[in-house]
Amino acid sequence: MTPTRFDRGVPQMAMVLAATVAILFLRRPDAFLNPQFWAEDFLFLMEAEQGGWSALFTPRVGYLHLLPRTIAGTAAHFDPFLQPIFFSAGAVAVLLVVILSCLSNRHDLPGKPLLALAVVLVPHSGEVFFNPTNAQWIAALALLLTLIKRDASTTFQWISDLGVLVFAGLSGPFVLFTAPFYALRAWQRRSPASGVLFIVIVAAASTQAWFIWQGPPDREFVGDFSALSLWANVSYRLPYTLFLGVAARPEFGRGAAIAAGSLIVLFIGVAATRDGPHRRELLVFLGFTALLLASTTLRKRFDLWHFPDLANGDRYFFIPKVLLLWVVVTLAATVAADRWIRWTAAGLLAAGFMLNAPRYRFQPYQDHAWYSLCPDIRAGKSVTVTINPDWTFSYQRRDVIEGR
Repeated sequence: MTPTRFDRGVPQMAMVLAATVAILFLRRPDAFLNPQFWAEDFLFLMEAEQGGWSALFTPRVGYLHLLPRTIAGTAAHFDPFLQPIFFSAGAVAVLLVVILSCLSNRHDLPGKPLLALAVVLVPHSGEVFFNPTNAQWIAALALLLTLIKRDASTTFQWISDLGVLVFAGLSGPFVLFTAPFYALRAWQRRSPASGVLFIVIVAAASTQAWFIWQGPPDREFVGDFSALSLWANVSYRLPYTLFLGVAARPEFGRGAAIAAGSLIVLFIGVAATRDGPHRRELLVFLGFTALLLASTTLRKRFDLWHFPDLANGDRYFFIPKVLLLWVVVTLAATVAADRWIRWTAAGLLAAGFMLNAPRYRFQPYQDHAWYSLCPDIRAGKSVTVTINPDWTFSYQRRDVIEGR
């Protein structure tokens, strides 16, 4: 019997998933050997204990966080020893959903294994991995991958698509930037399935927009706007160091960052518009990147950030980095593309991987001895808990107090 397309893809999926986990382990083995809470993870856990499942729809920093609150609400019923493990595993599960979406037969982008591995090989500080607090940055990629997929035709596909739109859409503000593209998708396809997804995405976007509108403005960075500083900072954080790694030395100055970054972006933009088979998908990726950078610049003022810093606030650049890698992977893997485009794209990918190798390992979390506190937590005692990055809480487990 001739194997089906899905049958032929199973070994490849298994190998990519195994490679994904192996890469994550190599980049931060402590996340597997000694899982720890990160920042708001513990706040979500305490609020889940206090408010139960009603905490799911409690906003924080101006919008909903359905994914981390669902993980926290479930973990609240676990033994304290298992809670950090469950938090880390939940974040990895979100990542694996994105990896499987990269490998899906429902979209036609080439180089699917490379698209998947780009998500975990991306040069990054690592702050978005292994913690539900920042899983929204990874989940947003699933919104874009669902956007470019063919319409659902099976029950499982419907559940997958709607699950992504609800959980990723109600975790962070990214649904606001994908909504226009889902509207365009519905208008172009004019199918019942695309119409349903558009209705769901509008509902999620409207919900997040309402909470953002009700919240206070972000006043973290205030000062005169500098277009030159913005150009230099974004170029350095994105195309310059993404593809040139340690060769993009900060002592070369802002001029080098602007020049090199602009040349790389110019190549990517020109090549994307020339890629006939996948032009629509590539322009969606680049358009989403532009919208995200513009909105976060207005909110977080990248023009005021310190120029050679790569680590601070790197989560804001995770999605743009992955999307640029996806565009370049597609250009390199498209057989119909011009040879000079394919070779230039392949060269950028190779340079980015090799020149970022010295930055490959993530900084491990500090061990704040959560597991040694577990006996006292089980006994209902009040303990002082320190959570990375050095946040301290006075904590007494709620379900012990209430006898639940």
